Amino acid sequence: MTLMCSAATMYSPSRVTFFCIGGATLAQVASLPHVTDIVSPKDAEGIERILSSMDALIDAREDSFRRLKIDLDGFRERRFAPGSDGLGGTDPNDPFGDVFVVVDDYDDVYSKDTVLGDRIISLSSRGPEYGVHVMCSAGGWIHGQRQSLLQNATARIQLRLADPSESQMGHSSLESRDAARRTLNRPGFGLTDSLHELRVGVPALSDPATGALVSIVDVGAQIADVAGVTKHATLQRLPQRVELRAILEYDAAHPSGDDQSIAFAIGERHELGPVPLRLRESPGLMILGRQGCGKTLSLVSIGEAIMSRFGPEEAQLTLIDPKTAPHGLRDLSGPGYVRAYAYDQDEIDEVITELAQQVLLPRLPPKGLSQEELRALKPWEGARHFVLIDDVQDLRPDQSYPPKPPVGAALWKLMERARQIGLHVFTTRNSANWATLQMDPWMRFQNSAKVAQLYMDNDPQNRINRSVRAQALPPGRGLMVSVDGDVEGVLVGMPSTAVIPQQ
Repeated sequence: MTLMCSAATMYSPSRVTFFCIGGATLAQVASLPHVTDIVSPKDAEGIERILSSMDALIDAREDSFRRLKIDLDGFRERRFAPGSDGLGGTDPNDPFGDVFVVVDDYDDVYSKDTVLGDRIISLSSRGPEYGVHVMCSAGGWIHGQRQSLLQNATARIQLRLADPSESQMGHSSLESRDAARRTLNRPGFGLTDSLHELRVGVPALSDPATGALVSIVDVGAQIADVAGVTKHATLQRLPQRVELRAILEYDAAHPSGDDQSIAFAIGERHELGPVPLRLRESPGLMILGRQGCGKTLSLVSIGEAIMSRFGPEEAQLTLIDPKTAPHGLRDLSGPGYVRAYAYDQDEIDEVITELAQQVLLPRLPPKGLSQEELRALKPWEGARHFVLIDDVQDLRPDQSYPPKPPVGAALWKLMERARQIGLHVFTTRNSANWATLQMDPWMRFQNSAKVAQLYMDNDPQNRINRSVRAQALPPGRGLMVSVDGDVEGVLVGMPSTAVIPQQ
């Protein structure tokens, strides 16, 4: 906090800006005009938002520095040298100077989410070249740190250690440990690299008129008053709600260049903009969550996004709706788009089997062809087929009496070759029985097809993969896991069927 207060008294908020991760102690500096926000170590979304903002800033500066043929010193000179207009020909969309990500108790953050902890390490390596720095505190050099983070640290301050044998000051380990033991056990006392005593100043100011101390809580107001500055920036977070119509309009106005992608959500790593689901990479999507998380509305949003992107001659919808939920698939419609809608188990099986055998199977090459015959085959023609299944766990499994195969089984093996035949399967599933999910054939065949996954509200004790846990999330929110394993917090757009008309 002393470092932050010192920087705040020397530089304007446009020159030095802080994004902070910490608890109640660090919250005392929240009034500084230079502090955008202070998020809790438990706020994975807030930390993700900070790191995504920094990644985007670094990417933008990498491009602009290359274009202008400057480095960080040249950037600072152009922006902040005497007589500068505040931009100096640099990117006008970049509102910052040097940015510091402040992490109070790094080990606490890492223990709660190793993926976010590793991203902080990556930021400490990549960021300094572009004016993005990481400042961390920890309980010790060995415990509570990661060696790769220490290797990236260009400056270190050692206060009184709980275990003096961890001391990394000086050149002799024996002398260093002895000096660390002699460090006073009082706040602010530490040890320099030359093994001299160090004392850090109190994060406070003194009133020049009265000599009275201005506490850390009031320092921000004092600086803002004297310097005539206000908050320079705030951390942008996902809103509570966004309408799908706004996402589709923005996506249409800013085309990605991929004609085989749909956007139905906004994401943290996309600067709160539309998240494209690229159908060439992921020919479908699995949506998992607890009751009331917004799975059904998400599926409807996907349907509306498909109809917005493709014409009815390009895309046909098969809607499977065993629960016929209000504002669900029963209300999804578009002229010429819906090939079939089914909710009865036998009818569902008939619809899926007919689609598989009559439409999709003929798109596969027959067995036994030579290389020349395969090359001579004409590609299939017609619309892509989007199968939307709500609550796939409610489809009837195999039945012994009278003997019947599982409902929809005709589609399973075709999902593995979805990219070849224009098949896209989107399913929702209640994740209450997490332990048995991997045994479900729908999930196994969709995993085999390598489709993206959207984890909405789930028990945080459940693991999405080796390093990422599920999260308890409000309706409409989720963690999108790409085919490559990248995780992004998203908010699904509210479809038109659920939007209340304005009175």
